[in-house]
Amino acid sequence: MRHTRMWFALLLTGTLCLAAGCGMQDRMLAASGGLLLQGFDSLAYPGQTVTISARLQGGDYLKGMEGYLVGFYRLDHKIGDVRTDQDGLAEMAYTPPSPGNHVILARLEDPDIRKFAIEAVEIVVAAHSRTDPMVVVDLDQTLVASGFGEVLAGKAEPMPQSGRVMHRLAESNTVIYLTHRPDIFTEQSKRWLRKYNYPTGPVLTSTLSEFFKGSGPFKSAAIADLKKVFPGIATGIGDKPSDAQAYVANGMKAVLIIHPDAMKTPGAIRRWIRDLGGVPEGVEVVESWTMVEKALFEGRRFSASEALGRLEVLVRQREADALGKEPAEGGP
Repeated sequence: MRHTRMWFALLLTGTLCLAAGCGMQDRMLAASGGLLLQGFDSLAYPGQTVTISARLQGGDYLKGMEGYLVGFYRLDHKIGDVRTDQDGLAEMAYTPPSPGNHVILARLEDPDIRKFAIEAVEIVVAAHSRTDPMVVVDLDQTLVASGFGEVLAGKAEPMPQSGRVMHRLAESNTVIYLTHRPDIFTEQSKRWLRKYNYPTGPVLTSTLSEFFKGSGPFKSAAIADLKKVFPGIATGIGDKPSDAQAYVANGMKAVLIIHPDAMKTPGAIRRWIRDLGGVPEGVEVVESWTMVEKALFEGRRFSASEALGRLEVLVRQREADALGKEPAEGGP
């Protein structure tokens, strides 16, 4: 719930900014000259025809812009073009010819709009068999060392070692980036991943209605839908207990990253102690990507009970610091 309240505040701030035409949308959303072009990723089987889509938005509240020509390119070869509809969407059929991640560029073709210097955007079509091993990874406080507020401000850094471990995972897994961020932040999310050289993989976001239902329900439903088509999805990495619950509920190995250093008050630590009490058995509860690597590649166990023990020591220390005395031995 606290995560949803934070996201609502960010979204409300962004919406007011867009309505006021304050110019911040270019930085916040990876827009250009008040125009936002985004490409949306998907998964498919090799040889399966899917719909690839890009969306152009602009003006107050970033409304869909109709009638603009979007060209789609694969390996510098144009595979087609289509004009945007009333919602700003340009869609066409595409059949991935071989297994793997197919990166398609969507580019605005109209001469009158090129003056805004809008960059082409990437669309990833991940074409894999049903049983290929896959890993689902969250973004905020999982790969991103902070929350999304820092991403919007251009200050977010990756968690140490996360890029290296992700590339190791990508050697034997298809990587799926699944985030509760609303889809208006799709291009911003993709640019951050490219900036820090994370492995290529589809970035899946929520719709606005899915966002307001909360992260837990969104992740559970999204993973359940993915697993019906790709039962090879076997591992999930996230930062919220609801992430871990969604992974376990769908028969996946779950890794939960917690951040004790960010728990600034005894109350915050005790909330995490309470939340970890509801984490399903078998979830690996870690504090770094070095621990993620040990859990996934070396068979090391990092149980919730061990993490609870560390948090109980930490909360006693914080409470003692607040009182200016030594922490009590034993007991929460």
